[in-house]
Amino acid sequence: MRKADLEEGLSAFKTLRQALELYKGPLFGDDPYGEWAEAEKAYLQERALSGLLRLGDLAEALGYKEVAKEAYARALRLEPFLEEARARLLALRG
Repeated sequence: MRKADLEEGLSAFKTLRQALELYKGPLFGDDPYGEWAEAEKAYLQERALSGLLRLGDLAEALGYKEVAKEAYARALRLEPFLEEARARLLALRG
């Protein structure tokens, strides 16, 4: 993700897509003993959300509408009340 922060256009799109394929959801899932990792869990989710929004934005700019829709939908699965993702997804669905 850090590499993608320094890139633009198609290069950033490819890097983000690869990085976000690795994120499978919240760290330790629903493990009740994972409280000690809450700060890291929140950080990773925030990075994933911002990455998905940027991936969607890059995909739109590059004409990859389906990839953009997938990115926004995935962001909404992680954070159902993320208005930016919801608005952008609705705009793409027209």
